[in-house]
Amino acid sequence: MVKKVILIITSILAVGLLLDAAYSLGKNHHSHPNKEANQNTLSSQFSHTNDNSQTSSSNSDASATTFNALPQKIQLALLAYQELPSDYGTGRKSTYNVYMGDKDKIVINNTSASPGAGDAVAHSVLFTDNHNGTFTVSGIQSTGESAAAETAANSYWSAYKTKTAQQMLDDYQQHKVEINFVSGEMDLSKSNQAYPYLPTSQTSMPN
Repeated sequence: MVKKVILIITSILAVGLLLDAAYSLGKNHHSHPNKEANQNTLSSQFSHTNDNSQTSSSNSDASATTFNALPQKIQLALLAYQELPSDYGTGRKSTYNVYMGDKDKIVINNTSASPGAGDAVAHSVLFTDNHNGTFTVSGIQSTGESAAAETAANSYWSAYKTKTAQQMLDDYQQHKVEINFVSGEMDLSKSNQAYPYLPTSQTSMPN
């Protein structure tokens, strides 16, 4: 009788162990596909992120190449567009002096709007070539009481926006006649000189 009881208990334990093993095997089997699916999803997202980044960089490079292929005076007119006064459509004619003596710096001054040296400071804009298809645009901040009183002693360049090659190409498509007109007013006779009224490196108020 005792042997029969022991045999029954042993059988029950064996069945329990078999069921537990089967449950564990089934649980492990179902966990792997989900893990693999998650890994595939993350890999796919990473791939799309890289693709978008590469596409954006490629578009920027293409825009910069197209912009750089334009005639120099057209490039300068696009830089000056909406940053300096234009006489387009007024019957008057402006002159823009261009200074490019400092590396990666372009200063364009509307001489018609600034007949005096002091006024020249008030009607000039600095463009810094970032060599990535963008230009940083800086205007002049001054404590001078009037435009004529603005000098290098009380003024400095302050960045206020960035222009991209693509934005300027879009401007050219939409305002080609005006920009071509302004390009004809660009005077390059001083383009090998540094801007004489305010150093392009002066980005804070002098002591």
